[in-house]
Amino acid sequence: MKSLFFKAVHFSGVPTLKVTHPKFFGKGKATPMDLRGAPKTYFFVKGSDFGQDTNLFKDAGLNEYSAQIDGASLYDLRKGKTDELAWRSTINREEADNNVEDAGYDGMILDTADGRQVIAMFKPVKVTPAESKIEVSPRPKRK
Repeated sequence: MKSLFFKAVHFSGVPTLKVTHPKFFGKGKATPMDLRGAPKTYFFVKGSDFGQDTNLFKDAGLNEYSAQIDGASLYDLRKGKTDELAWRSTINREEADNNVEDAGYDGMILDTADGRQVIAMFKPVKVTPAESKIEVSPRPKRK
């Protein structure tokens, strides 16, 4: 069976990043909600809506990186998928993440209520500078 690879985007303040690593969990633009659970590195699925994260990534100085992530290595938590590891119902986020990693997954993919598709990786991921930058428009100023 052929594996599906996701084209993913990662943002970092590091100008020469070659590999992302979960040991830097919480050092970037993560929200308090993102910081729950086991150490991981976040990616957007390329072409996914940024949703509420638009404001986090409009700041100057962030570098955009591309990665190819093997879908077979991801626990799929997108809408309509069965949650056999009870990730959603496990209250302790670190325990939930550890259950996914202990089951042999390198990370997980999920979608959010505001349209984002996000990949959270427990393992290092090789990245390359993005070929085309994603333009994120600032919100218009109120009059």
